[in-house]
Amino acid sequence: MTDHFDKKVKEMVKDDYMISEQLENKINETLANLPSHKMHGKKKRMIISTAAAAILVLSMVTFRMNPSLAQNIGIPTYLEKFLSLGNDYEKVSLQTSEVQESQGVKLTITNTIFDGYYLLVSYKAEQKDPFKHKPILFPQNAKIVAGDKESFVSVSNEYGDFEDKNNTVYNGVTVFPLNNGSFDFNHEIDSEEKFIEENKLDIFNLPKTFHLQFNLEELGLGLENESENNKIKGNWEFDLPIETVKAMENSKVIDLNKNIPELGNNVQVEKLVITPIRIYLQGLQEEKNSSNLDYVIKDDSGETKTNLGGSVYVNDNGPDRLLSNYENNNPLMKSLTIVPFEYHKEPQITAENSTKFNASGKTNLPIGKGNYITITNVEEKDGKTYLSYHADVPVYEYMPFIIRDKEGKDYYRIYEKNVPSTVNSDAIAVMDGNLMDDDYTIFSPNTYYFDQAFTIDITK
Repeated sequence: MTDHFDKKVKEMVKDDYMISEQLENKINETLANLPSHKMHGKKKRMIISTAAAAILVLSMVTFRMNPSLAQNIGIPTYLEKFLSLGNDYEKVSLQTSEVQESQGVKLTITNTIFDGYYLLVSYKAEQKDPFKHKPILFPQNAKIVAGDKESFVSVSNEYGDFEDKNNTVYNGVTVFPLNNGSFDFNHEIDSEEKFIEENKLDIFNLPKTFHLQFNLEELGLGLENESENNKIKGNWEFDLPIETVKAMENSKVIDLNKNIPELGNNVQVEKLVITPIRIYLQGLQEEKNSSNLDYVIKDDSGETKTNLGGSVYVNDNGPDRLLSNYENNNPLMKSLTIVPFEYHKEPQITAENSTKFNASGKTNLPIGKGNYITITNVEEKDGKTYLSYHADVPVYEYMPFIIRDKEGKDYYRIYEKNVPSTVNSDAIAVMDGNLMDDDYTIFSPNTYYFDQAFTIDITK
């Protein structure tokens, strides 16, 4: 991805979130070494919604969880804020205590969660002496095995941290996304149509059980240039049983096949899949060089569901398939409103999408059809500017707006500092620099198609 915005996003990311080249290179290395079962040259894009900021998807997950429940399923409470699993995740979780010890390092798998797409593996690494770096669990040879069939899979993200000041105990969560292609045990893709068929969810046709198998000869990430003495070498091998019945019994599939011809001949929302931990939207779209199509979702309480990422499988001779996932944190919701929108990679400032930024008062940013994002409060602290905002319609909170100074420099909100909106509170965007004392223009990089929005009753 070479467009201007992608470069900006990568520049903004902090080392604390492991976004650097270390994780990206390890992802690429893993994919390159997997046995091929995809058409040569076919393209797959990992995304955080339409921003297509792949490096963020590959490096961090946003999680929130009830502290007591987190302790019960083996995930430490200080990882709560990095999980976004909703209140019913225990319906698809399985406690375990698989332990392997090698070279003085004990590695324990404490829990697995599988909702029909995401497989989360939580673990603990311990040793007597302080670790010299994070003992990240990042298998390059993982596979799922069902009976006598197997398929290689790859990690999409990992997050963890030390629980003690001495850095002797590390807790982490490794995430495997498992779409239809992960369970394609034939390893043969002889057409582009079959290729994009991989990027689908089909929870009710999964094997009832399967095993996740992997072995590790090293823990950590980005240690290619480290001396051998600093590397965590050993041999840890795991065979984890995974049940799919829980996902089948606790998920709802709503077939929509909703065509949106106003946005393209091949644009369609195929279905929603609601699991105890996520809301998934599967659809078809047409790839554009200048913009990316995606959707914002609002529940009947008025809360916009946080978009947590996804993927697009690209078809050169037909529609691409999008699979986006959103938080599912409201077990009482009765309906979902879906709003299509486009994120523009090189947005142009117009009277319809911009206004003068008012740091000392209210700013009403037009976003189309008489709708606005209203910035209600602006504060500066420690070299950063905090902007509180809300809208009466669902908006894309990953990149709601951009601020530009007189010299043409653009300011983007810092992803890891973002506070999403709730029914009763504004969202907060945080930007580097003091934006209180100069003339700025604020504009939206998104085109919302509010006239194409539709609402789905999810209680039927």
